[in-house]
Amino acid sequence: MMKDRLLPPLVVILMSLTALGQAHADDDEIVEPSEAQYQLYQEGAEAFKGEDYNKAIDLFKASLHLGELNITYLNMGRAHYKLGQCQEALEAYIAAERSPKLANPTPAQVQAKLDEYKADLYETCPAQLVVECISNKMEVYVGNEGPFECTEPVTMERPAGEVTLRAELGNRVYEEVVVLQAMRKVTITMGQGTPAKVSQGGKPRRSLGVGRNGRGGRPKNALLTVGARMATVIAAGADVSATVTAEGDTDSIDQTITEETGLAINGYGLIGVGDYIGVGGSVWFFPSVNLGSTGSNVGLQGDFSELDLNGMLALTLPLAKLDTAVFVEGGVSVLTPPNSDPVGDPYTGFNFGAGVGSAYNFGALRLLLGVRMQFYDVSRQSEFEGAEIDLSLSGQRITFELGLSYALF
Repeated sequence: MMKDRLLPPLVVILMSLTALGQAHADDDEIVEPSEAQYQLYQEGAEAFKGEDYNKAIDLFKASLHLGELNITYLNMGRAHYKLGQCQEALEAYIAAERSPKLANPTPAQVQAKLDEYKADLYETCPAQLVVECISNKMEVYVGNEGPFECTEPVTMERPAGEVTLRAELGNRVYEEVVVLQAMRKVTITMGQGTPAKVSQGGKPRRSLGVGRNGRGGRPKNALLTVGARMATVIAAGADVSATVTAEGDTDSIDQTITEETGLAINGYGLIGVGDYIGVGGSVWFFPSVNLGSTGSNVGLQGDFSELDLNGMLALTLPLAKLDTAVFVEGGVSVLTPPNSDPVGDPYTGFNFGAGVGSAYNFGALRLLLGVRMQFYDVSRQSEFEGAEIDLSLSGQRITFELGLSYALF
């Protein structure tokens, strides 16, 4: 019978298959191949024996075009495997399991070889690794290979096992350790988490509000970051509103005045919340706030000092080669008049500011350059020589700031 003539090629291809039993499941579809189908299969088996695997695949496909058989898919899959085409081999093995079967070799015999061949796939075939990046300016290293430009996803085959991925964007370094499984596709996006950084003591941490990383190590948020800033005012102005009541008469004065403010100093502390956010407190001190001679009409001449006690929120963004920090802060303002002020009481109110800066990283230390816009509104109610004076001052400043921060732990 035709089915008996398919056995010799099977023995050649399957390396001396021994009988595993003649029984087969009742639901197996047993078929008889045609003469043409058998002839193409036989020629494919000979090509396989001669290690011409591409020709063998073509002949097996031609045979399958005339009719599907489990044994033909099995041997075509093995030919793909010999060519290193693991995915194609797996697809052929899956097709073999659901295709019509021969009575001899039995379905059990063919299934045993399928199990063996699939085990070979998962032991020897590589995994497919796809590395995507949040920026096309990143350079990617896979194990000891690289750098690869990440202008488009980096796709490669890798042996199964653990591999370390590293992506560099300017002075930021991101690391991921990935476990690859044979015949599996793994897609990793680099740059979404916290960049890796090693402090001077070798313990990875990051500084908040002025940058987030350095080179090497595994990422870990800093629990506490402290910093200091120095600011110089590059533009400022204020509006004054005063109401003077004396002997039942009330006079109002509205005036725009100039502000000449020298350097200001700041200290702050931030606690890490997630990968990008820091929350904490900030203290600003302006030792010399000169409201100019134009303020003489309302008694604001001379050098004042200002103290701002603020809450602070900092958001670090990986937008360019430098860390980019956006920060907002606001709180209580106290404006203390000079000794020449006849009343001496301070002006109190609130302030709000927002700024943006870029950070240069030096290990756990960061250098920040930034610009901040600040608004403040203070007032004072006082009595002087029998008159009640209500005076409010609303101003705004633009400052250029230079700062340092350090990740404590």
